[in-house]
Amino acid sequence: MLITVYPSSIAISAIYSVLVSSSIGDSLKRLTAAATRMAAGDLTVRVPIAPERELAEVGAAFNTMATRLDASFRRQRELEEARQGLIAAVSHDLRTPLSSLRVMVEAINDGVASDPATIKRYIGAMQQETVNLGRLIDDLFEVA
Repeated sequence: MLITVYPSSIAISAIYSVLVSSSIGDSLKRLTAAATRMAAGDLTVRVPIAPERELAEVGAAFNTMATRLDASFRRQRELEEARQGLIAAVSHDLRTPLSSLRVMVEAINDGVASDPATIKRYIGAMQQETVNLGRLIDDLFEVA
């Protein structure tokens, strides 16, 4: 009886071992493939949770990490877009008083504004634009 039980036990054990190791190997291959895709920049990749407890924990940890990385990179992109928008707005706001100053200085230098009252008005406006420009620059330093 022992002679028939041992071979069948060994055969069953061998079959079970092959099935378990194949399942673990497949799970590890999926995890490796997902990690490779993530390293290539695909932060949307997730792994299916394996039936084995230890691999299920690794898969869940991988998915949590992937979710957090994806959220972090999305936030980084949003901040970069906001920064670019701020730079564009500040650039526009700085050009406005500079353009006014340039036009008034050119008008005085070219002799377009030659009477003392107009020149005095232009100088007053230039002084105000300089103050406005200084405020914008101060605001920019505060934001920075």
